[in-house]
Amino acid sequence: MSVKTVMPSIIGTFFSNLKRVEYNADTLLVHYKYGLPRSYSLANSTGFAQFETHAFSGKITFSDNNNIEIGYLNKSKGRELFTELEERLAELLVAKLNQVKVLVKKLAYDEYLRDLSIPLFTESVLPLVQGYRKTPKAWHAHFSEANIAILKKLSPFTTIESLVAGLRLNYEQTTLAKRKNFFDQVESNPLTIEQRLAVIRDNDKNLVLAAAGTGKTSVMVAKALDLIDRKLASPEQILILAYNKDAANELKTRYLKRCNKAGIHAVTPDIMTFHGLGRLILTQCDMTIRLSPFVETPLKRQQWLSNWLTEQILHDKDFLTLFVKLLYQPINVFNFDNLQDYQHYLTNSRYQSLAGYRVKSYQELLIANWLYLNGVKHQYQVDYKSNTKPTEELIVADEYRANFYLSDADIYLEHFMVDRQGNCPVYLDNTQYLNEIARIKKLHQRHKTKLVVTNHYDWLEGKLEQRLSAFIKQRKVTRDARAVPTMLNSLTKMGFIKSSVKRYEKCLQAMRLEEMNDKVLNERFSKHDILNRDDHKCMLKKIVSAYTKELQNQKAIDFDDMINQAIKAVASGQFKPNWCHILVDEFQDISASRFDFLQQLIKQGSG
Repeated sequence: MSVKTVMPSIIGTFFSNLKRVEYNADTLLVHYKYGLPRSYSLANSTGFAQFETHAFSGKITFSDNNNIEIGYLNKSKGRELFTELEERLAELLVAKLNQVKVLVKKLAYDEYLRDLSIPLFTESVLPLVQGYRKTPKAWHAHFSEANIAILKKLSPFTTIESLVAGLRLNYEQTTLAKRKNFFDQVESNPLTIEQRLAVIRDNDKNLVLAAAGTGKTSVMVAKALDLIDRKLASPEQILILAYNKDAANELKTRYLKRCNKAGIHAVTPDIMTFHGLGRLILTQCDMTIRLSPFVETPLKRQQWLSNWLTEQILHDKDFLTLFVKLLYQPINVFNFDNLQDYQHYLTNSRYQSLAGYRVKSYQELLIANWLYLNGVKHQYQVDYKSNTKPTEELIVADEYRANFYLSDADIYLEHFMVDRQGNCPVYLDNTQYLNEIARIKKLHQRHKTKLVVTNHYDWLEGKLEQRLSAFIKQRKVTRDARAVPTMLNSLTKMGFIKSSVKRYEKCLQAMRLEEMNDKVLNERFSKHDILNRDDHKCMLKKIVSAYTKELQNQKAIDFDDMINQAIKAVASGQFKPNWCHILVDEFQDISASRFDFLQQLIKQGSG
């Protein structure tokens, strides 16, 4: 094709920046007197052009979203160029129109318009619809009504949101009408309109929310049969996951019964539990599916955990310290907003020290247990007794109960609720509390009794045990080394081993089921206001590591392994899913690992 050149009109020569326009091989090149030339490709056009004539010139305007205007053209030469462009645009647009018809039919008429297809409609369909709306006469002049019927039908939709909504509504109404007999007969009672819509809405991901007894199972069975009956999927391409074995068996029974009633002759899709699916994948990948005795008899896992904790306590002093430290959830007394909440906390707290007495706060519990573990003889809440005989007037004035009394060393130990700035909790009168601290200190000075003090900020700064150790060493307090078996006996008698087994078994299950890393653990601890996070992570990691090693020694797996190892097999490509439709029962109860399982099946699958 030769280059066609159009010069500006006489008025354009003097009053515009246009120098000339060249058209060659579907490309317009506009030259200017000042500045670089600009190039436009007809292949990018989504509509026809328009030609306007003025007294001394002509202007070509393209109807796409680029708002391209070329004015001040020589009127006759400009019209010749426009006619040539119009004929070429018709050839290019008919190809695009044919593509749009195929897209709309395949992705919006023959099936539910999926989210995954929306970008394609944004790029290809909507611009052509908008081009038609701008110059409908030009479209009708070049194409028959039948050829542009699709654009005419879609022209009321001005945005991608309205276009998608309109196409989906059209699909639903058409499909409901076509499939009426099927929905009337597929179950013992005709499906409701909500159930029918749940069946035919086939987006990339679909969530059906319904109360108990409203027919979710009916929807799942009807969904599978509808896909097969309309040949949207074969039975081999459908996977139905049930919450447990009973639910899976019910779905199989319902499917076969309804399949016969609907007159559909097809094999049963894969209907199983998540664990059943995991077992299937591991089997096909030649991986072990031997179940640990812990699975068949959960009490055996509890017994293993009890034995493991006992062994760690007996042979690892640091572990014993960590175990005792985590017996109770830390509470910061400064977090209470009022006296009523604090008194409620005191009334309902059940802090019991290893020596067997109940203390009033978590910080006092730490002190009591530290003294016990370090063999320091002590008493709790002891009436203060001076070394000098008090006068009758001092009996009332000097009356108070000390937090701790170290009997062998004749030392009183007080723990005061003050921060670094000398403030006490907001629910206490600060002046009154500080005066009471001063009174107690003066009392010991007056009677020359030994007093050591810890403060709330020692605990906040993680130095409480360090302070206690320094006091004991400095004052040369006698330590009666307590045998570890004796301490273990105390922990057992007081029920701490049993309660810890129950707590840590739940943590173990959650850790393995969801394969929690440090980030997830920190998020959980933060959500539930758990303190001592590093200590908790250390304990949980020890338990998980020991349990994993035990399974390896057994050369077996548990139910969590069935899921987690199956996920890895799918993610690595060792197992290739062939399902393109996955239906999940009771999705609201799904765990993080099962959700990850689904994500990998979708990512690696053929759907």
